[in-house]
Parts: sequence; C-alpha cells; structure tokens
Amino acid sequence: MPSEVHILCTCRNPALWRASTLVFDTLRVGFPNARVFVYRNRLANHQIHELHERLYGQAVEFLDVDTVHHEWILRLLATRQDPLFICDTDVVFWDSMERWDFDGESMAGRFTPDYFEPLINARYHQRLHTAVMYLDPMRIQGGWRRYWRGVGHTHTPFKPAMPNLIWPMFHPMNGETWFYDTCALLYHAIGGRLFTEAQMDCFDHLNCGTYSDMASANSKILGDIGVTHKAIFADPQILKGAWRRQDDYYAALA
Repeated sequence: MPSEVHILCTCRNPALWRASTLVFDTLRVGFPNARVFVYRNRLANHQIHELHERLYGQAVEFLDVDTVHHEWILRLLATRQDPLFICDTDVVFWDSMERWDFDGESMAGRFTPDYFEPLINARYHQRLHTAVMYLDPMRIQGGWRRYWRGVGHTHTPFKPAMPNLIWPMFHPMNGETWFYDTCALLYHAIGGRLFTEAQMDCFDHLNCGTYSDMASANSKILGDIGVTHKAIFADPQILKGAWRRQDDYYAALA
C-alpha cells in the first residue's frame, strides 16, 4: 500500500474556498497512516493560515508551488519513485483506502465512461478519474516506453511526436470534438485497474467543486450546482453515495 498521499490545494475563486479544504475534514479517515504532502498552490496568507489550523497535529508536510493540476501530476511522476495516491480537495472519505492492495498496478482509479459533456460541448473519452488515484511512477514510465516502442514510429522517416499522456486535450473526430481529460491518454496507452464498488464506497467526489461558478454559468443541465455544494459543505453526509448518481448522469448522456 502506498505510504504517500499528495494533494494540490488551489483556490481560483475565494468564494469557493471551502471546496479547497473539504478533504481535510476526513483525510485521516481515508488515509490514517500515510505520509501526506499538501501543495499550497498560489494561496493567500490567510488561506495558508486556515489550512495549517485545519491540519494541525496531522503530520502533514507543506510545499509551495505555482502550477496547474496536470503539470503537477506530470512532475510527480517524473520525480517520485515509490507508489503514491493523489487526491482532490473536494473529496469526502467514508472509509480507509489503505486496506486495499494495488501492488503490481501502474495506476488505479474510478472508471468514467465515454459520454457527451454539455459543459464543454464535447464527448469525453473514458478514463480513470484523478479525484482519488493510485499511481506507480516506475511502472508508468515502463508502460510509456513499451507503448512507444510498440506503435512502430521507428518504421517511418517522419519522426512522429510522442503525445503528452498526462495533459488534457481536445481533438476533432468525424466532425465532433472529443476530450481526453487529465491522464485519459495514459489510461488508453497503458491501462489500469478500475476501483471496485467496495472501493468506490470509501469516498465521494464533489464534481466541479472548485469551479462550480463556471459550471453553473455554462451548463443548463447542471443548473445552480453551487447551491447543492453549499448544502453539502454544511452537511457532508448528503454527498454519500454520490458516485452512483454521477454514474447515472454519465449513462444518461452516453
């Protein structure tokens, strides 16, 4: 079981700051013994102070960064050797993830299927979601190399470029726009283990938590999702089992 959990704490809109701290209320439920690294990403001084108060006594190590989510993941994979978990800040844990064994896997996470996402007017490619994700940097690097050797790029004189398998990207296909979200290309290149229902029941993720203002402004289907989020902040139990309702959303838009 990985001994490290890495969390990038970002706040793009101060009005949504609670979505940047929610996970810390139950962090030690999900990872009672792990070494935790919290990355303070361009936070204001008062936010740093509140973060330290919330995590007082939890043996957390803080690092200051200036980054975005996919670049942060890419750097973790380039600089760490041992298996680890990454975790979003808009997550609530109900049970420990440390009781599950992912040894031998390159990556593991919640599977999200292909579906049409009205928020970005594009079709999502299936992937493992990064909200709570297991990563083995050394196995992933080996998987990259095997994938690249196997595509036959050395058999042509045109020197095709290796895609960045971590970064999100849009691409056109038959008149439609498709979207590979963060780490989706990596999943398609090397595969990974899907969390089981029992593992999914250990946590729930507040979709669009740190950008609910943008989601509400650009999606009629989501409506004023911020109202729902405020209710969850007041009573996190409302979120329990949300992953099943989210699966219904994906299925409805398949």
